[in-house]
Amino acid sequence: MNDEYYMRKALEQALLAFSGDTEQSHGRVIILITDGENHDDDAIAVAERAAQMGVKIFTIGIGTPEGAPIQIGGEFIKDDKASIAVFPEGGTNKTGAPLLPYRSGVFKIAQKANVPIVVCSLVNSRAILHNMFRKHTEVWLDVLDVVPAEDLAGKTAIEVGERVHAVMEAGIVARETEQGLRA
Repeated sequence: MNDEYYMRKALEQALLAFSGDTEQSHGRVIILITDGENHDDDAIAVAERAAQMGVKIFTIGIGTPEGAPIQIGGEFIKDDKASIAVFPEGGTNKTGAPLLPYRSGVFKIAQKANVPIVVCSLVNSRAILHNMFRKHTEVWLDVLDVVPAEDLAGKTAIEVGERVHAVMEAGIVARETEQGLRA
């Protein structure tokens, strides 16, 4: 299989998180982390479908110009695998709480696909829209934990979600406190 196939499959899997009806058409975002290798018409067609659904795709390019494996949590994402990034809150957090309650669909997908969950937090992303085009904005993407696929077996999606939520909440509070964003 080729890189184009995996890009398309990653986007299709991410769109599954938005398949249900919602009253909110805003706040639907996919953050695609890629090494920038190869795109094909199928991946572009999926991205166009996302746009029609009101889902915005933001891309973060990582790696080196020469190409190199991307290390996350002590393991490598190899050329023959794909990862997806999803935000299980299902909406934009406009509260003072670090996280909204999770929806369990994303965790069901991880269990069904038998893949590990790389738990990350994105801190200060709200400031991007506020500062857009006016000034530099610092945003922190922290890799907090890796939940191996075998740890998902025998657990409900709710149990997995509670574990991930606790790790993310602690990570967000720690980063916000460290950066002076939380009292």
